Amino acid sequence: MNSKIRVLHVDDEPVICDLTKLTLERGGKLTVDAVHSAQEALELLQTGQYSCIISDYEMPQMNGLDFLKEVRNVDKLIPFILFSGRGRETVIIDAINTGADFYIQKGGEPKALFAELNHKVDYAIQQRNTRLALKRRDSVLEAISLVSNLFLGGEPFDKAIIEAITLFGLATEVDTVRLFKLEEKSETNDNIPHFIRNVASWIRISIHKEEREEYIRTNPIQVKPELISPILNGKPLIADPSKILYLDPFRGELSAKSVAIFPVFVNQKVWGLIWFADYISERNWTGVEIDALLAASSMIGSAIQQDVMKNSLIAAKEEYASMYSLMRRLCDTVPDILWAKDNEGKFIFINQAGAEFLKAPDTREPVGRSESDFPKTNITPCVSSNIYVSDHSKHILVETDSGKTDFEILSVP
Repeated sequence: MNSKIRVLHVDDEPVICDLTKLTLERGGKLTVDAVHSAQEALELLQTGQYSCIISDYEMPQMNGLDFLKEVRNVDKLIPFILFSGRGRETVIIDAINTGADFYIQKGGEPKALFAELNHKVDYAIQQRNTRLALKRRDSVLEAISLVSNLFLGGEPFDKAIIEAITLFGLATEVDTVRLFKLEEKSETNDNIPHFIRNVASWIRISIHKEEREEYIRTNPIQVKPELISPILNGKPLIADPSKILYLDPFRGELSAKSVAIFPVFVNQKVWGLIWFADYISERNWTGVEIDALLAASSMIGSAIQQDVMKNSLIAAKEEYASMYSLMRRLCDTVPDILWAKDNEGKFIFINQAGAEFLKAPDTREPVGRSESDFPKTNITPCVSSNIYVSDHSKHILVETDSGKTDFEILSVP
């Protein structure tokens, strides 16, 4: 996202402020806000919109060094350049020791002076962004480790997803994280999902009205095909804040200043997307952050896939148990002895008629035992019996020497 970088310049001389603004904004990358006192600057810093501070030293009420100390109490990383006409060595040393990134002395040829200032601003911002990106990347990777433990720890899936989204939100320091699932298809193009549904959300602060949040959490949201297409191709989308992925029914409300969207894959298909948004200040997403968040989206996709497989296995097991229970009850209604043995001659199944013949208390008693454990009886394999289940499991056919019995399955309890 190539958004303009905001710089705050503090100087009690309006002419210097005008020259700085004119020179630094000429390249088109920077926006300079100028104020004439440290107190005004401290108030503006509360908005969190600035990437660098340029300050004079000699100013009324609060000088540049005292202003720097106040800034460092609020933000340890924001670049601070002391741009002053006072060049005493002690001032320079105090500025560096207090946390200034650079000291530039006013005077000399203006073109060279402001070229140096422009270079120092650009370099300081790049260094700061690199430090922040690496810090956020490390935080995301640490969050991925914690999230993997969440899903492996046996915690309920829905709760684990919400905790995972929260961890990724804290790690990236964004304002909002949302997990959306792709839903209904477009009527004009079956390959483009028409709606997304919110699965989990995390919000740092109350940036939206409650009714808007409630709507997003509980309703399918219509998406714009031209913006969802890159995500379906497996690519992250670093969106222009003027463009929004979905059609927001609450127009005119606070818009995101930066958005990063990543596909979530389940079974090698795009299942949904995870959305990171800033509403208070702009952000430049760097390559190391994007790589870490791609890993985070992969972790979420793997967890969803494992949950889908787990639920499928549970459903299949329950269906098998129901069918097996029904088959046993049907076999127990047959007057002939029905049984099955393993390679060692031990019973693995016997119906009620067989249990009664063996004088066993129930059909479970013979399982795992051989016929010799029941010496007073002798099952002669003169009666052949077979059990067939049709392809669609609608009929169970029991076939013996005395005839065939066809049971139609009306329902599975």
